[in-house]
Amino acid sequence: VLFAPGAHGGSRARIEARRVRATPRPHPIPAERARAPRALGLREPESASGVESLLGCSLAYALRYAGDLEPGLSTPAAEPGPLLYGELTHHVLARVLAGGVRDPDTAARRAAAVVDAELPRVAETLLLPDHQAERAAVRRAIVESARVLVATVARAGASIRGVEVMLEGKLGPAVLASRADLLLSEPDHVIDIKWGGARHRDELRVGAAVQLALYAALARTGSRL
Repeated sequence: VLFAPGAHGGSRARIEARRVRATPRPHPIPAERARAPRALGLREPESASGVESLLGCSLAYALRYAGDLEPGLSTPAAEPGPLLYGELTHHVLARVLAGGVRDPDTAARRAAAVVDAELPRVAETLLLPDHQAERAAVRRAIVESARVLVATVARAGASIRGVEVMLEGKLGPAVLASRADLLLSEPDHVIDIKWGGARHRDELRVGAAVQLALYAALARTGSRL
């Protein structure tokens, strides 16, 4: 039995608690066949990450995009790991670069300030005492990434064409729409920010960086790429 203050503060209303037996849901039954809500094919528009997923594993692409299989409401807050670190890095570097900073040390200080200010909202699990080592490592990596990235832009003599730029166009039979992390001009560069190094370097070396190639194709002006 619960008591709550009355509307006028003096009297108290009596609230009776009720116990209700929930009807159990039926157990899931495996199915030999499944019907997709739409035809199995490229979406329109399709994203660069979607094309990469299709080329990497067509079953994963069908389950995710045609089957609409996504994490449910019971999914807990993201645990510290590469996915969370990558999302935080994208968020911070976009904020730093959008400000037009050109000095590497200034970029590093601004990145540190953004991490400290945005961490509770973007990656709250990193604030737990158990993850203080990961928090320090990620903060240091993001700060140094901002420093190196701005130094690289300055060394190339390029200017920032845009941050988080939406690119749209038609490549062959596919209509694509994707967001590029960073575009530079004169000379033109497409920079895709990733967490980790070895696998992405290997993909570039063997010509298998699908997302980057699609971004470059969509960002080209005329015959120049």
